This record gives sequence, structure tokens and C-alpha cells, in this order.
Amino acid sequence: HVRQWQQMPITAEGMNNVAFTLSARGYSPQEVDYFLDRVQQRLAELEHLERSQDNQRNQDTNPGGYSS
Repeated sequence: HVRQWQQMPITAEGMNNVAFTLSARGYSPQEVDYFLDRVQQRLAELEHLERSQDNQRNQDTNPGGYSS
């Protein structure tokens, strides 16, 4: 049985929508939530950095802002 989150793209925004099934011998929900929050924050930082680098590359290849 495949859960919805197992097939969704991994993005910072998507991390907010992940929910896991609880089981009798599962992990501490608080610890999982804390870890997922940290992963989401770091992923958001990396996505922002990637967008910034893409924007910089676009400016470097088209310094006047004019398309050819």
C-alpha cells in the first residue's frame, strides 16, 4: 500500500502536508515532527539558494535584461 506522501515531490512546501500513520510500537510523534520541521527549514533554504543562483545565472547570461 503506497501512501500519498511516498509519491509526492520532495519540496519544503510539501513537507507541511506529510502525515504518518501511528502504530503501537512507532516512533515518538514529537521527535518525528521536530525532525521533519528541521528538514523542511533546511530544504526551504536550499530551494531559495537554488532560485537565487538560477536568477544570478540568468542575469549573467543576459546582463542588459533584453532578450535576443
